[in-house]
Amino acid sequence: MQTAHLNLGDYGLITSLNVAYWFSLGSLLASFIVLLVFKRETSWLLAAQVVFLVVVLYLTPFIMEGTPRLTTGFTHYSDADYVINHGHLDAELLVYHNWPGYSLIVSESAIVTNMTSPLLMMDLFPFLVKLIGLLPLYVLLRQVTQSKMAVFAGLWIYNLGFWVNQDYASPQAIGLYLLLVACALFVLLDTRGNQTANRRGYTVMLVLVFAAVVLTHALTSMAVLLIAVVLFLMKRLPAIQLGLLLSMIFLAWSLYGAATEFKSMLPVFWAEAFRLDQIFSLNLTEGFIGAGTRKAVSWGRVIFTLAVGLLALYGFIATLVRKKWQKSDMLTLGLAIGAIAVLPISYGYELFHRLYIFGLAPLAQFGGKLDALGKTALGVTLVALVVFIPVHVFTRYGSEQAAHTTFEALAFQEFYFSETKNGHVIGGGNYMTYKNPELYSQTIHLEFRWNPNTQSITWGGVKAPVGTARYLCFTGFEITTYARFSDTPDLVGQMTRYADTHQQYNLVYLNPSARLYNYMPY
Repeated sequence: MQTAHLNLGDYGLITSLNVAYWFSLGSLLASFIVLLVFKRETSWLLAAQVVFLVVVLYLTPFIMEGTPRLTTGFTHYSDADYVINHGHLDAELLVYHNWPGYSLIVSESAIVTNMTSPLLMMDLFPFLVKLIGLLPLYVLLRQVTQSKMAVFAGLWIYNLGFWVNQDYASPQAIGLYLLLVACALFVLLDTRGNQTANRRGYTVMLVLVFAAVVLTHALTSMAVLLIAVVLFLMKRLPAIQLGLLLSMIFLAWSLYGAATEFKSMLPVFWAEAFRLDQIFSLNLTEGFIGAGTRKAVSWGRVIFTLAVGLLALYGFIATLVRKKWQKSDMLTLGLAIGAIAVLPISYGYELFHRLYIFGLAPLAQFGGKLDALGKTALGVTLVALVVFIPVHVFTRYGSEQAAHTTFEALAFQEFYFSETKNGHVIGGGNYMTYKNPELYSQTIHLEFRWNPNTQSITWGGVKAPVGTARYLCFTGFEITTYARFSDTPDLVGQMTRYADTHQQYNLVYLNPSARLYNYMPY
């Protein structure tokens, strides 16, 4: 990796990875295949291979790029920054403080570790959350799978199949980790909950983990609750545990203000949640517009998701045909049904992404079982693992031009924080929001769009008081995003030329990744 050079082409990070990178991944896979084929259940070696896989897959952007990916993480960090600076939550000022789990975890971690660089935390977050997620995932798979090799095959499939960029520093990333912990506890309650002491211990842990999920991410908490409901209906979860979880969700939301936030959200939810046309438009149609490279990556993700699903379906059918069905398989099926059951109460452009990662652990379990179902099934597993490695890199990092944060963008951040003041309306991405949210929470990001008919920029969402200075900002994120969403090759050039020649725009900052204009409309 140290000999590779960052060169983000039209298909993202894949053009920057040299032969040594692919050779190391191939060697790692070959060593795992040898153990898989010859049934060498050497636990420490299998564990080391999975850890190294996570290191190679999820530390690569940190080593290659040196900056945090996905600018939304900057916005989420501002919620923790407020707690660090002020020592308390403010749900009226910051909407995510209605679900304060992320803010409290990150802020307390920063204080305890004396963290001085939030950028380093955001850099390492995807890797760390994947690393600690191996333990609950291992516990889950180990309880429902008799073969140790099938457990580790499931771990490989899970991590290779996780192309969705939802593990950056964010509430949903912590929520997903807690979902894995909750699923592991559901399984432990079912398989080891016969003794009173075990049942009480697992119940207490489940309630505490669920409380943490509820305080962190609303949709994930509903996914955990629906899994509990499905397991209860399947008679795999006692009524008392379900009752405790139901009580916890209402108590926690009431205490931390989420119930108040729901009052404003519910009308939107009821208006949009069950509109199938909007769900498919946001999640499918809009994913396949724009530049050809964007369409290729989108199609790659769809095909990869279907491939993981088909692998799991093959494992499911082969289990039935070969009469290898076990009691624990029903439990896994219940976890999958519960995760998918969140569909009717969800909406938004990330809906199918969330459903996929909610159900990925059960998919990995059925896919990993193939090694014990005959030579043909084992061969399918081996082929899948070989194919999944390059496809994972392509689908996860294929849009890296938009996900990448340049060093020039970070330099622009410092200029922004030092030169702009409270009340300014800033047009731009999320680079400018990770510090001092109490000053910038009132800032309204201009929703600018290029109007091809009038060859001008149109505005939306501008509600600043008359006389307040306004800025128009183009950062690397906007530039690459507009280029990928549009079929017009020179779209960004047209927009910047318009601003450069307009009498009401004054260029006040310029570097290769950011252009900031002072907009004086009055």
